[in-house]
Amino acid sequence: MNFFRLGRNEFNHDRGPGRRRRHRRGRTGPLTLDCIRYGDRFRVVHLTAIGEIRQRLLDMGFIRGATGRVLRAALMRDPIELEMNGYKVSLRLAEARDIIVEDME
Repeated sequence: MNFFRLGRNEFNHDRGPGRRRRHRRGRTGPLTLDCIRYGDRFRVVHLTAIGEIRQRLLDMGFIRGATGRVLRAALMRDPIELEMNGYKVSLRLAEARDIIVEDME
């Protein structure tokens, strides 16, 4: 993977910790888990992942209607730590983008 060929969506320097993507408030697309701020609660609506990743997310409890909270993120904001069903889960942002959620605030 060539670093210099990455587009703006693949490598965002302008998103600081806890900030949502600007287009999410305009509702041009579904809200995904990678856009939820730290400390906010969410409810899972749909999974867009396929194959083995989808099955692992389902096994970890990311089913429709499940609720959770974003706890924190690593230094480069990848991975993020979530609390769901009384346990903590760490997800890469690429996996979090495959989980469509609704904000519970």
